[in-house]
Amino acid sequence: MAGTLGYTVAVEHTYQRRFNRRDLGDALAGCHWYIISARPAVRIIPGSVDLGEGILTVAFRESGIDGAGESVSVHGAAYADDDHDATFHTHEDGSYFSFQFPGAHLHGDSWSLAAFLSGGGPALARHEILYIGKAYGDGSRTAEQRTAQHEKLQVIYEDFHGQGMDIFLTPLRLLKSTWSTDDHIDDLEPGINLAEYKRVFGDDMGPVPAISVDLIEHSLISHFAPEYNVNLRKWKAPRQTSPMRNMRSAGFRLLSVHLDTSGGLARFSTTTQPEARRSHFIFHDVPPAPRRPVPRGISATEISEWRLGARLIREAPEMFSELAEQRDLMFRTFGEEAPPARKPESVFLSDRTGSQSAPAPLAADLIESERRLRASIVDERAREATEAIAPEYQGEPTYDAATGSIAIGRHVEDDEPTQWVLHDPQGNVQSGYLVNEDVQITTSTLVVIKHQAELSGRFVTYLCDPADRLHLPSAVEAPTYTGFATSPEATVAAVRKVSDLVTDRAAGQREPVPHGLMLLINDAETIVDSPSLASSISNILANGPRVGIGLVAAFNSGDGFTLGVERWHGLGTVKNKMYGLEVPRSLPVWADALHRPSLETFPPGADLTFSVFHDHERLYLALLAVVLQAADPARAKAESDAFLNDNFKSHIVWRQEKHNPQRFSGRLSSNFTQWCIQRVDSRWVLFHLVTDDSYDAAAPQHNALGWANSVMDARYRTAAYKWRQGPAPDRARAKAGDVGFAVVRRVGVQ
Repeated sequence: MAGTLGYTVAVEHTYQRRFNRRDLGDALAGCHWYIISARPAVRIIPGSVDLGEGILTVAFRESGIDGAGESVSVHGAAYADDDHDATFHTHEDGSYFSFQFPGAHLHGDSWSLAAFLSGGGPALARHEILYIGKAYGDGSRTAEQRTAQHEKLQVIYEDFHGQGMDIFLTPLRLLKSTWSTDDHIDDLEPGINLAEYKRVFGDDMGPVPAISVDLIEHSLISHFAPEYNVNLRKWKAPRQTSPMRNMRSAGFRLLSVHLDTSGGLARFSTTTQPEARRSHFIFHDVPPAPRRPVPRGISATEISEWRLGARLIREAPEMFSELAEQRDLMFRTFGEEAPPARKPESVFLSDRTGSQSAPAPLAADLIESERRLRASIVDERAREATEAIAPEYQGEPTYDAATGSIAIGRHVEDDEPTQWVLHDPQGNVQSGYLVNEDVQITTSTLVVIKHQAELSGRFVTYLCDPADRLHLPSAVEAPTYTGFATSPEATVAAVRKVSDLVTDRAAGQREPVPHGLMLLINDAETIVDSPSLASSISNILANGPRVGIGLVAAFNSGDGFTLGVERWHGLGTVKNKMYGLEVPRSLPVWADALHRPSLETFPPGADLTFSVFHDHERLYLALLAVVLQAADPARAKAESDAFLNDNFKSHIVWRQEKHNPQRFSGRLSSNFTQWCIQRVDSRWVLFHLVTDDSYDAAAPQHNALGWANSVMDARYRTAAYKWRQGPAPDRARAKAGDVGFAVVRRVGVQ
């Protein structure tokens, strides 16, 4: 195997306006590449704008190529709950607009508005790429380079003049760069040469290296093969460019470039890439011979069945582009965060003279389209308002006494009930958490749990709504022991009250009506910063189940949930867990492992044990081979050599890690697999390194377990396993969860 270079390139903005040389330099500042694209011109039809009822509707005219076959459509969206003092002006013959209402002043080009209001689908968002170039946005351009950029743009302007097409400019910036020691081919190639990597690519903390700029440019051009690009239209492994050779000499064979356009509205395509996606995942390689004769893409004749790099090649374009489709379109295209250069110099937003025209008569079919559109927006607004009255939920009891569960919804995939366990067969109450960025989902689910728990006849509830999303009245008809809290202060008091009840029940104090009690907390992140509540909630989670008391906490962000797990012991290990698609799957895994009892000794040798650990640069997934008896480094190396010779008839030349005197590593001479000897607590341990990745100390800890799980899923068939915090290197347990051990009793290679 060898290494993989990965880059994510993001859209800065897509400009519809024309540029002179000076303005072009301003638009490309801070960027290293740019795209010139074209699409049929879209213009706002003067006088077609309607702002009534807090709903904006606009009619657009889209040109046909060479002026033939133009089309007209109406699009819109709600901008307020009801009528507001709003104004809408058009500029430049309908190619630019400004829209102002209380709290917002938006302006931009007509195509962006049409694409945004239509939902960003391919019909209005498709762009044909004409040219991809280097922007030299770091200030390194010469006058000759600046002139060449502008001349290319001018040539395209002239070629498309009078054809009913608009020309667009999209600067691109490097969002993220990564590298890994894995790729898409199964072989015994030594891998990455760190000294050569630093010589070729320089300091990771410095400016974007020229070789990265060149590789990304080549990858983009060869993938799309735009009409106006003459050079680099093919990626041919046998005829390598200088950047390709340098990439190969550093030990990298696979290049991954993610063109992420989800921050904008354009969907790019060309003849070679006709599908107009919001994100493009591009792979090129420089494999050893023999190779397939292809002009772009992967030329390796055999691709691994299990390596992560190979899985990305097969699955990433479909898997990740689908996720990009689900992202919300960003209003940063028109608001304060959008670049000022989007406005042509000829547009003066302060000058309203003649820019707001009287309503114009529309064709009958457009009038009907507008009527249906506005009616659908009104209906959607009414539906959301109805759903917001969550306390009015009325449902049939779904409690199953045999399982102690209730139904709180249905799965989208199979329409089967979604179960929530109120108590186990022994009567212990089961707590839970909800994590979803959609506040409406967490709030309504919490209310369903509340009502179904009450309908079971086994529970009373205490509902805390610190942000007052439910607008509960001061007096609510409810069962005698049901309580409500509608402010952060009242929520704090409620939590303490319930914690005291747990303590009283545990001490044997009797109540007149010993119901089960479920404490439900909406917007739990609003109280997670309270240090005085940590012990109270931890008490409820730890001791409440045995005395009939449980807790359900609803979080509206992964960050809020992370804080909750860190401060409220027991939250991560609850029975009931529900989280949205936007929540990384590694976050609940990390939460489950965080406060479980640590493994103070290594698991018995009959079980396979995988470990996750890191140094200052790299993150490792390793298989624990043997716990050594040695007391010093020399004996640890000798004992490891004996183990490897007995099992593999091979040896390793050990080298001490520069930044860690208690770690030695090397490759087995027979098959080049990586091994290391690591001091862990008071013992020396021999690990077989499965793979590694770059380590980001600032990243959330759960990312490490997510990465490890993805490798485990890709390479092995395993029985169910849980990560546990284990013995830590260097006799120090760093942050909780920093070292994870998963005990696996059965494993098979995929």
